[in-house]
Amino acid sequence: MRTGDIIAAEISRLGAQGDGLSLVKGRPLYIPLALAGEQVKVKLARPIGDGFQADLVEVVTPSPDRITPPCSH
Repeated sequence: MRTGDIIAAEISRLGAQGDGLSLVKGRPLYIPLALAGEQVKVKLARPIGDGFQADLVEVVTPSPDRITPPCSH
């Protein structure tokens, strides 16, 4: 896995900072804006420890907890 790769991931839980957490090939991914139980596509942004910070590209299968915001703000 390298910075810039786009990969599929399943979010297993939320971390202490509120990021979605996933293990891919034994390495943790920290994904802001992702919810536990979601299937997502992410772009690896930068290494963090033995894992990566990743940017959410697409929510393939949303969590039942994901809702549409009541307004654009």
